[in-house]
Amino acid sequence: MARILDYIVIRRQPIDIGHLDQSEFFGFQVDANAVTDSASIPAISFQARPRSSVVPGPSPDLGAVVDLEVIVNGLPTGVIHITLDSVRGIWRTFSEPRLNSDSSANFIQFRSENGMVRISDVVLWYQRDVEL
Repeated sequence: MARILDYIVIRRQPIDIGHLDQSEFFGFQVDANAVTDSASIPAISFQARPRSSVVPGPSPDLGAVVDLEVIVNGLPTGVIHITLDSVRGIWRTFSEPRLNSDSSANFIQFRSENGMVRISDVVLWYQRDVEL
């Protein structure tokens, strides 16, 4: 048996998450052979763009600052403080196993704690075992 890196595109299209603790959930399932023990460290990659406007829209805003929390299966991965008006590529790893490889669904929650943020291109990277 060999261990390979695999990924799931959870969301490609952008979504605006507003202020006042608004959050967005995305559900997904990993392969039944996903490695969910402490030997595997899954990661989430995504793009985030802080916005200063409370009205969602396509135009960027200067001076935006936001605190973004990423939660996987109910367990926080920490708060990310994002400043400037630029698209940030962000990676978050998990300090302990959090994925369900059985028939249980998994979910990622993005929560904006103090402002507007646009999230897109959410990808989960994980390891799984394959037969040779």
